[in-house]
Amino acid sequence: MLIDDRILQNTHPAVAGLFRRWQQYLYHDVDFSMPDSEIHSYAHTERVLLHALTLGHEIMKDDPEALDILAHAALFHDTRRQDDYLDTGHGARGAVAYEQHCASHPAITFHPESTFLMRYHDLDDTKGIESIRKHFGREADRVIRLYSIFKDADALDRWRLGSIGLDPAFLRNEAAKKRVEYARQLVDATTDPERLDYIDRLVKSTMSDRMLLIIDPQVDFISGSLPVPGAIEAMADLAKYVKANGGKYKVKVVTADYHPADHMSFVGNGGQWPVHCVAGTPGAEIAPAVYDALQATPGETYVFFKGQSRECEQYSIFDNPEAAESITHIAADAHIRHIDICGLAGDVCVLASLQGAMQLMPDVSYRVLTAFSPSIDGGTKLADFTTEHSIPCDR
Repeated sequence: MLIDDRILQNTHPAVAGLFRRWQQYLYHDVDFSMPDSEIHSYAHTERVLLHALTLGHEIMKDDPEALDILAHAALFHDTRRQDDYLDTGHGARGAVAYEQHCASHPAITFHPESTFLMRYHDLDDTKGIESIRKHFGREADRVIRLYSIFKDADALDRWRLGSIGLDPAFLRNEAAKKRVEYARQLVDATTDPERLDYIDRLVKSTMSDRMLLIIDPQVDFISGSLPVPGAIEAMADLAKYVKANGGKYKVKVVTADYHPADHMSFVGNGGQWPVHCVAGTPGAEIAPAVYDALQATPGETYVFFKGQSRECEQYSIFDNPEAAESITHIAADAHIRHIDICGLAGDVCVLASLQGAMQLMPDVSYRVLTAFSPSIDGGTKLADFTTEHSIPCDR
């Protein structure tokens, strides 16, 4: 169902006029790699276009080019999607398609700003902002404002994914937050009710049966007494991942070493590791960025400790009987069918916890988020195990 004059009747006349112009262009001149997609093609593009023009008109009143820049980004941002899932990189492919389109269609003016808006719309804000600052110099603040408007316009249409599609807390502009209910109504007015109900049930079923299991994201393993190579970058990326995807997990579980000062694993007590994660010390704390990201996302988060007894070495959280019982009960009560696991270090506690989980919960499927699981050995043991057991590894 198209956005028609009835839907546009309360839209500012200037915005409505521009929308009609670019709506016509969309259906006559823009092509999609997945034209039949009900989630990422024409209908979605129409709604993002209307949101972008409306927000741009309100926020960028004194910038005559802003609305065309936003319109171009809306028209082409999803044109080169290859699937309806994460498909990281589709923004960059859309940007290339836009440049090629402008080169062969002289009637449309090329805006370099539009390429950056769409190129980074599917990536973390920090990457987009960093690239914009490098490229646009003194004009960077203007383009960053446009970038935030466009990402909010795209996010507002997440209502098409169902009743849990959008978390308004992640919107960047107050104008976008005020538009949340209208965005929901717009999806309802332009989507077949039966299809919307089907997508809602599908998204809920795929988003509500997952657990995120984060192993030992602690200061001592990142920048303290026992740092894992690559942990600083990996945990920073994990925090961004949790902020962007935490709501997709029904349950999030974090584990942590919490040793007494005379723990058997320490070198001074005959063990093989330097003193680390001593109970009550800064080194035992969860990385602040990861902790803050977990607190900022919906759903339950649980923390479990291991290695609390002097004579007990527990690489796996499931070597702690109380924690093992609690986690398995949580998973059962929440009907968890899929567990994503990551953390520090990949070849030690992540691998041991993965093995323990598979023994206690054999009917659950597992995936290792390798980008957030750096290893002391460079990843060999973890890679060998996942290959042998056909466990997918993905970000």
